[in-house]
Order: sequence, then structure tokens, then C-alpha cells
Amino acid sequence: MSIISENIRYLRSRNDLTQEQLARRIGTKRPNIGAYEEARANPPREALIKLSQLFGVSIDQLLTTDLRRIRDTPSLDLGPAASPPPPPVFKPETPRPPQPIQKVVDTYLREKSQVQLVAQRVTLRKLNRLDYGPLPVVPPIVERRKDPVVLSEPVREVREAAGIRLVRRALLDDYLHKFRHPEFIRELPDFQWPFAGRGTLRAFEAGDDFVFPGAIVVGEKVEDWFTAEDGKHYLIVANHHGFLYRRIYNELKIKNTLLLSSDSPGVRSMELPVKDILEIWAVKGFFSQQLPEPALSIDRVRSLVDELRLELERVKR
Repeated sequence: MSIISENIRYLRSRNDLTQEQLARRIGTKRPNIGAYEEARANPPREALIKLSQLFGVSIDQLLTTDLRRIRDTPSLDLGPAASPPPPPVFKPETPRPPQPIQKVVDTYLREKSQVQLVAQRVTLRKLNRLDYGPLPVVPPIVERRKDPVVLSEPVREVREAAGIRLVRRALLDDYLHKFRHPEFIRELPDFQWPFAGRGTLRAFEAGDDFVFPGAIVVGEKVEDWFTAEDGKHYLIVANHHGFLYRRIYNELKIKNTLLLSSDSPGVRSMELPVKDILEIWAVKGFFSQQLPEPALSIDRVRSLVDELRLELERVKR
């Protein structure tokens, strides 16, 4: 044990203080007081100053003098025992003397203005038109003739789109250059189709890449080309190629191209870049004056084989 540790323990015990109470007095934690008293740590300069002020001894005496041996020496003044400050005394407020009731009423009614009701006798008389002059003349309501309504181009396009416009192959070159002109589209022949939907429909005369050349193919306009579905039939209007009836395999997001495949054996597949595409129409149906050839069924093939066998037997006889 060191002198400073023994002095701190002695002064704390002499003043009946616990380690927690002493720690609060000098502004530190209780474990620090235990470390000071057990000589496991030396108090810092700030703690020494506060201990000196609290117990009334000098810092030199705390560090070098064993205060336990000179506790009975009258020349050493260890100061009175530390005691907590007295609790504050709260003095009750002196109640105000009661005020007269008339003074209270005057205080609350001071700012309110008094309203005086004045009665006045009013004489009513009959209204004379001459006092106010002649009555205003209301003009008669005349129904104006309505001017004819001039439809704007979008509305007129909707009104005239009741029929499906037909594009013949003879007008292929004109269509490639004027397909965006409303005047050119309105001059095309049109027809009615009971199965027309709400989309924009147009009919094209098919070429040799269709199963029935010369048929009328009806398509619905595809506004967003990225939505074209793989393996479905479309009619593509393209520069340098005209009208193409093909199955589409969409690679616009990958290569900016469309892979076109035909069901006709004599038509080759091709890759069409997006810069050559003018329009894409999803095929909804077709009209043709040709009837498809009947497909041979297995029963029909067996019947033909039996007929051929009978014919061979007849020849051998």
C-alpha cells in the first residue's frame, strides 16, 4: 500500500463516506476509488485537487504524509466531516387577499363594448315603377344557326376507317413512298369485314410467298415491333422487298434484325435489318378464290393401294 492510498481510505472512513459517495463528490466512478485505495492506480491531478478541497488538506500532505499517525496532532486540521448540503426550503407563496366581486366583474367586462339597440319606425309604401324608370327590355331568344363542324385530321381518319383499306400489288411502289400520307390512304379502295377488331386493319394483295398467290391478306398494325411474337405469321412492308408474308423470329433487342421464314418450299429464309422495315402487320385472316387441295388421308392411301393391286392382278390374267 502507498501513502496516498492509505490517506484516501482513512479520510473517507473518517468522514463516514462510502466509495460511491466519494466518487460522486469528486466526479469519478466507484471502481476508480477502489483502485486508488488498493494502490492499483494513482489518482490523476484533477482527482487530487478535488480530494484536497473536499477534505481540507494539501496535495503535498496527501502524497507524502501518513495522516493516520498525526490524527491526534492538534496542529493538523483535517477539516470537519463532509456532510451533504441541506435540502432547499420551499416557502409557500403568500395568498393574495380576496378581491371584491365587483372588481372581478369589471376586469373581465372592461374590453367588451356595449351594444345599444335602437328601434326605428319604418313606413312601407307600394313600389312605383316611375321611381326607378322603365323596366329593361329583354331581347327575345333567337336560336342561332350552328356552323358545320369541321373534323380534325385524327377524327376524320377514325370516321373514315370504318372500312378496311385494300392495297393492290400494282400500287406497291406508291405505297412504299406514300404510306404515311392520309390523303393517299383515303383514296385506296375499302371493304367491310364483320370480324374487324378495334385495332388498325389493312388488307394487302399477297404475292408468290403466300400459299394462295393473289389472295387478300388482312393484318392488324403492330405499333411496338418489339412485341412481335416468334413463330407467328406477319406481313412486313420493307424497302427493296415490298410486301413479305413470313413467320417472324424477333431479334430486334439482340441484333436489330428480324429472322423471316416462309412455309413455301421455294422461298428462302432471310434476315431483315430494322432500317429496312417500314411497317409490320399481324395477319388476322385472308380471302382467296382458290380452294386448298385436299390432303390425302391414310385411309385414302390404303384405298388407292388396294385399287392398284386389283388393277395389277387384272392385267396379269
